[in-house]
Amino acid sequence: MSIEKFFTTGITVQRRTITRDAAGGTIETWADHLSISGRIRQLSGDDRLSADKDTVFATHRMYCMLADIVETDRVVFSGITYAIKFIENPMLYGRFLQIDLELVK
Repeated sequence: MSIEKFFTTGITVQRRTITRDAAGGTIETWADHLSISGRIRQLSGDDRLSADKDTVFATHRMYCMLADIVETDRVVFSGITYAIKFIENPMLYGRFLQIDLELVK
């Protein structure tokens, strides 16, 4: 059974670009990088994770097929933006990604 049949379409992965302006400051812009299918679920208060030693908490988890996604990207779905906190290839099967997200307010 293919895991893809449980996924929803319309998830956008955006990648950040940082450029310098004429005054030497930086300008951060986000551009659509990928359009993928996946499933995003909210973590309960008990399930929220500390993704690293700096105690960054995840509020949601996304599952998707393998794709060019890095931790500096962000995810947009139904007008809601999520920062990527941690990307994992569960059990190193190389079949799908499990990505911990934090809701951007």
